[in-house]
Amino acid sequence: MVYTLFGLDLCPLVSIIKSVAEITGDKISHKVSDGTDHKDLDFHLAFGTPVLDTQFGKIFGTSTILRFLARGSPYTNLYGRTDSDAIHVDMILQYIDTTLSSLVVPLFKKNGDVKSCVSELSKIFESFNKYFNCRTFVAGERITIADILLATIIDYSIKCSAGALSLKSCVNLQRYVDTILAQPSIKKHYGEYVKKCSASKDSQAKPQSGSADASEEKPKKKDNPLDSLPPTSMSMDEWKRVYSNTKDLKGVAMPWLYQNFDPSGYCFYYMKYNKLPDELDVAFRASNMVGGFLQRLDNNFRKYSFGVINIVGEGNDFDYQGVFMFRGADIPEEMRSHPSFEYHTFTKLDISKPTDKKLITDYFCNDDEVEGLKIQDCKVWK
Repeated sequence: MVYTLFGLDLCPLVSIIKSVAEITGDKISHKVSDGTDHKDLDFHLAFGTPVLDTQFGKIFGTSTILRFLARGSPYTNLYGRTDSDAIHVDMILQYIDTTLSSLVVPLFKKNGDVKSCVSELSKIFESFNKYFNCRTFVAGERITIADILLATIIDYSIKCSAGALSLKSCVNLQRYVDTILAQPSIKKHYGEYVKKCSASKDSQAKPQSGSADASEEKPKKKDNPLDSLPPTSMSMDEWKRVYSNTKDLKGVAMPWLYQNFDPSGYCFYYMKYNKLPDELDVAFRASNMVGGFLQRLDNNFRKYSFGVINIVGEGNDFDYQGVFMFRGADIPEEMRSHPSFEYHTFTKLDISKPTDKKLITDYFCNDDEVEGLKIQDCKVWK
């Protein structure tokens, strides 16, 4: 179906609706509106409330619109697979509408009671952190409209708090948000909204032409320290080409790496996730965590790094660990500044030691087992 969505130009709720519509296969035509042009509705709408024009008339409210789209495409399971799932979806949507939203709105208002809202939101984050200790999604084992709305609202509240809110102490909730925001449709629409907001703030901060500051020289883009390192004899791009185009990794790719490796220009690190008790009892949860972890790395960082992360374990006990090769002699700032860096242990490897060299080979070659643990899935960062 093709629907017209009325909403503000830069609005996170509009991006959320677009994300869900892409999953359901519906087409959205976005008409920029502040809500004042809906005289045909018998309701007084708050400024910027999204309104969707459907075959049943106009409907408003983000949760209502998401329910409408999800119910129209039951095969997507966005409303849950069972009645029990649907109840949990409704419960979270209700909580967002009645509690969470009322605490987020003051964060971006000039006279909002930010301090008390931040305090309450921090408590809510802690509660959700416990909730997601043994869950990947709000309901069942699949993403729903409740997940999409909840994760984006949490991320949006953090961005609006000017550093007052953080998920550093909420590892489960951070993992959950990372997993949801890494979904292609959400990354496309909500991610684009975030980029536009950043660009808008940057343009507003720039001095107008003709002002005294306008004639000043624009600050140069900050150089990456890794670009200032002495030249190296090994090409990272060539290594990735060899690795990607070779079927016999142990017989061809690894000998090439060890023959061309420049210890003065590169380093190896073993990475292991610091798993909490009773965490990651299903393989796909660990796989989702790794996907979310890699999604939050800057794509430009690929130029200076290569890594293989394996999801290992069996039964109801899983974990993930891997090996990275970095440009330089230590862990680059791009990795250290990762939101989840502190939840992992990094150990430097010495290629001259047989045990470390074997570990690098085992991880890069993706055999059935590594370190005596069965490999369930593998993610390659290149």
